Amino acid sequence: MYGIKVNNADPSSFGLMSFPAVSNYESVFPNTMYYQDKNYIYALQAYIYSGFNQVMKINQNASSTFQVVRMDNVDKASIVYDYAGVASDKNHVYFYGKIIPNSTPGSFQGYGSYYYRSGSEIYYLNPDDPSLNPPISTDTNNFHILSGSYYGYAVDSNDVFYQGQLLQGVNPKGFHFVESTSAISNPDGVIPPEDIGVDKNGNMYYGVTLSSKVPNK
Repeated sequence: MYGIKVNNADPSSFGLMSFPAVSNYESVFPNTMYYQDKNYIYALQAYIYSGFNQVMKINQNASSTFQVVRMDNVDKASIVYDYAGVASDKNHVYFYGKIIPNSTPGSFQGYGSYYYRSGSEIYYLNPDDPSLNPPISTDTNNFHILSGSYYGYAVDSNDVFYQGQLLQGVNPKGFHFVESTSAISNPDGVIPPEDIGVDKNGNMYYGVTLSSKVPNK
């Protein structure tokens, strides 16, 4: 599988797992992460982009990051998935095959833009990175994605986040978007207009990068 030997798998029954998506949107992005044979479910963990029945390498060295993890004790009858690599059965919620701490399907919530709540903790689960990073916030009562931020600005009572990264020292009060009709180039690449933010002091951010004062501020 992608040049990796899957130990003790049954070759005659091994293949991509077909199981339900949690919404019509996810069904547009078919599962490309979870496989099965007659005995087990396996999760493909890799720095990859998934969608439309394809697995595309991000760079030439991506194959060296592939791992295949056997998932034991999964309930095949109740498992479902979303396109970001998250799956759940009646007992647990998984990210690329790893159980998310404190997670049960009833307590697990997706906010959009790859932010998820598991019990009292907020995670950013990046579909291009199989690492299950520590939670970014425990302020579940006040955590929310900023309206219009397709790529991932979010706030809680004390902090601002972009794609799960903390904007150091930025006050969430008054943080908002700059109206823009085109993407802007910066040292980190081109950031879409909806990911340009401004704090209450007029400081402009491209993602997590402080850039400049907004004109006329």
